[in-house]
Formats: sequence, C-alpha cells, structure tokens
Amino acid sequence: MTSANRKRVFPLRTKKKVSPAQVVRMTEQKESRVERVLDELIEAAERVGLKVRRERLMREVGYRARGGHCRLRGEDLVIIDHDQAPHEQSSKS
Repeated sequence: MTSANRKRVFPLRTKKKVSPAQVVRMTEQKESRVERVLDELIEAAERVGLKVRRERLMREVGYRARGGHCRLRGEDLVIIDHDQAPHEQSSKS
C-alpha cells in the first residue's frame, strides 16, 4: 500500500480555545483527584501501622522543614506539611 492510498487513522489534533472558567474547572477537578488519592494513601499507611499527621511545619530563614517518614519514641510516623499543595504533599522530595 502506498502512502498516497493510506487513510489517516488518527486525525490531527487542533488546538481548542479554552475559556478561563474552563481552565479553573479543570484545575479544580485535578486538585480534587489528587486530594482523593492522597487521602487513600494516608488510609493505606494507617492500615499498615503508620501514624500520619498533617501539620504546619515551621519555616525560617536558612531552615527548610520537610515532611516525611520518621520514628518518634519508637513509633513510625509520617508527617505531611499542611501548607503545601496536595500534589506536593503526595510526592516524595
């Protein structure tokens, strides 16, 4: 079959114009999806015996506090920075 006889299987994508309201709605949907996944991760961590706490971590000049896993008084603990965006809370830095 020659290239002239081939039919295009997938049409070329064209850029659609998106209104600002649609952009806001898409962003909110994405954030809510990320929040649901984060909640599921927290539930899974608690089921395997990890204690999960969301806290406001102190920030000062020259000091960058981060959340993560630690052991406190013999107890496994995961600390999540409350002030971070949900997608940052669920990622490992």
